[in-house]
Amino acid sequence: MTEGFSKQPRQLTRDDFLPPAEYLPVRRERRRRLSELKRRRQVEIGPFAIFHFENFETAVKIGKPVARLALKNATRFVSSECPLAGMHIVQGMEIEAGTEVLPQRQLHPIELVARAYGIPGDWLGEEARNR
Repeated sequence: MTEGFSKQPRQLTRDDFLPPAEYLPVRRERRRRLSELKRRRQVEIGPFAIFHFENFETAVKIGKPVARLALKNATRFVSSECPLAGMHIVQGMEIEAGTEVLPQRQLHPIELVARAYGIPGDWLGEEARNR
C-alpha cells in the first residue's frame, strides 16, 4: 500500500494539520502551486498518466483526439485498461460520429485477448455467438 494511504477511513485531528506558525511561511508558495495545477487542470501522476480535474465536458474534450482517430480508422473495438477512459472514448465517438456504426462498449484489454483466442464470454459479441 502507498505510504500515507489507508483502506480504513479515519478521523482527522489537529495533528494532521500544520500549525499556523509553520504554515504561514509556506502558504503563498503552496497556493501558487495549487493555482497553477488548477489552471492547467491536470497533474502528472507518473510517466504514463495524467490526472485531469473538472467534469464530463472536460473529459470528453481531452478524449476527443482519440475518439476522432478511432473513427478515422473505422475501429470495431475500443479498449482501455482504464474503464472510465474507455467509456469517454466511446462517448466521444458517439458525439463525433453522426450515423456511423460504433462499438457498443469499450473492452478491457484482457477481453480482447480472450476474444482473439475464442474463449467464450460476453466479449465475443453477437456475431461470434451466431456462427
